[in-house]
Amino acid sequence: MPENIEYSRRSDRHKKSSNKKPSLSRWFFIPLLLIILLLVTAGSYFGVKQYVEQKEKEEHFAAQEQKILKEIQEQQDQSELQTEKEVTKHSKQTAIVYSPKKGQAPNDLSKEKLEKLLQKEQKKTNPSKAGIFVAHIHEKKATEKLKNQSLSVDSYLWNDQKEVFEKQEELSGESLYTLVETGEKVTGKTLIESEENLLGIQQVIQQKILDQAKEPNKIIDAVLNLPRISFKDEIDYSPEKIHIHLPDNKTGVHAIDLDYNEIQPFIKTDLVDPKFLEDKQPSNEKGGKQIALTFDDGPNAETTPKLLEILKEKDVNGTFFILGQNAQEAPDVVKSVHEQGHEIASHSYSHPQLDALSEKEVKEEVLKADKAIFEASGILPKSLRPPYGAIDKKSAEIVGKPIIQWNIDSLDWQSKNAQAVISTVNQVAQDGGIILMHDIHPSTVDAVGTVIDDLKNQGYEMVTVSQMLGNQEKPLTQYFGQDDHRKV
Repeated sequence: MPENIEYSRRSDRHKKSSNKKPSLSRWFFIPLLLIILLLVTAGSYFGVKQYVEQKEKEEHFAAQEQKILKEIQEQQDQSELQTEKEVTKHSKQTAIVYSPKKGQAPNDLSKEKLEKLLQKEQKKTNPSKAGIFVAHIHEKKATEKLKNQSLSVDSYLWNDQKEVFEKQEELSGESLYTLVETGEKVTGKTLIESEENLLGIQQVIQQKILDQAKEPNKIIDAVLNLPRISFKDEIDYSPEKIHIHLPDNKTGVHAIDLDYNEIQPFIKTDLVDPKFLEDKQPSNEKGGKQIALTFDDGPNAETTPKLLEILKEKDVNGTFFILGQNAQEAPDVVKSVHEQGHEIASHSYSHPQLDALSEKEVKEEVLKADKAIFEASGILPKSLRPPYGAIDKKSAEIVGKPIIQWNIDSLDWQSKNAQAVISTVNQVAQDGGIILMHDIHPSTVDAVGTVIDDLKNQGYEMVTVSQMLGNQEKPLTQYFGQDDHRKV
């Protein structure tokens, strides 16, 4: 019996406990568990999504990067310049240097200079900013024989919002012109080429120094005695002009810039960008016959003014080969010759036979004449006619000017007869001819009006010597006519 009683008690306790209500904490725990599960699930989802998006961004970035790199390589492959490629990566930035192979570009455009320019560009960019930097030599053809080569850096920076590489403004460095055929750098000697051209440029320099001087008459002696430039002097080529370092001198000018149109006859124009040259028209635009009237030994205070009146009335310009000693005696006449548009040239100072003089005497004849003519007219004569037409190589080198001869002699100095002069010119006139006359003879002045009328009736246009020669005259060369040029 007691055992049954014990059993009954345990059973009752079990019944009592099973009849208890669930506690509130259990109901709270279940939703919390669900929330935690939901958060974990959401976190995993967004984590995966973010990972996927990041991967997509990385893949898109890589694709865009490869696209740019491919375009860069294609552009480089199109260049005739043979290069060596070097790629470096640092963090998010890629640097590429296309350096020229040996002999492909002058030493001025070296790999070291490309790298230095690239570093300069990279310093402007935040190191954490993704980008591609390309250093290369940019080439552009200027003429058939000339090309421009310059150091260049192209930059492509990543735009996070647009998710594209954006090309930045090009950074340009040192630039120079080279020969298409050889790749050699264009130098002063390449451009000017010869001693005769140097002499021609010397004349341009002397006149320019005088033109730019506040008081040119004070430096005329220094200008006339300016040491001649040579290829040993520093001559700097640039696309727009040439810069010449002058030898030691007393003009106060130690270097000078010359535009190419100022020295166009004395340079290889196919080595200059055409936009920096004058568009030279042919000397004979009308296509008709041309002839040049030239007058030696003046000026004469009585005869030359009368001649000027006739030329003005006939609307004709001539070329006057002036003696320095006569320019000193009649400077106002020389000034009138210049102001009326005639060409002024030198005929020496005192009319000696130049090839019979010493070097010192020739130089003195030329310089004294130049000074007298400049003081009277404000310009230096560009060319010279040697008295008696007598010139040799040695004296021509000292003169340093184009030598103007003639192929039609009016013989006015011999006949001193107006009708004889008219008849002679009519008989021997020819297209491209240079007529020799003398404005010191009254008979010549009397003949000129009829000479001009007769030549016009024969279809001739009367021009100055420089006009006939297209302003292309050069020192150390003799000009007997439009198509008759001879080295001295």
